[in-house]
Amino acid sequence: MGPGQDVAFPAAASVSVPPEAPTDTLLMLLEVDPEDIHFVDNIIKSHDHVAQVRRNYRLYRGRPCYEVLIPAGFLDEVEQIVLRLRAFIWVGQVVLLEHGVPVDL
Repeated sequence: MGPGQDVAFPAAASVSVPPEAPTDTLLMLLEVDPEDIHFVDNIIKSHDHVAQVRRNYRLYRGRPCYEVLIPAGFLDEVEQIVLRLRAFIWVGQVVLLEHGVPVDL
């Protein structure tokens, strides 16, 4: 084609639409010693896509707890990981928040 001529691109056979981001992500507050948060993060990362540990913390009942974001459908698996962590490190309070309200596990 020469200069000034339009270029024709073939029509896409199908366009894949990425899935929508989940809106039902749960927030778990996990109390562990600050020196153990890297261990917790790496253990959870070793289980693909079950949760994301945030290294920032918030005070819950006057005690620092780290945030763990859990996608829908992975709560049971994360609970099992936390139970197994207790064999290796100290784990204090574990609180699940739904819409900012604590829920018993």
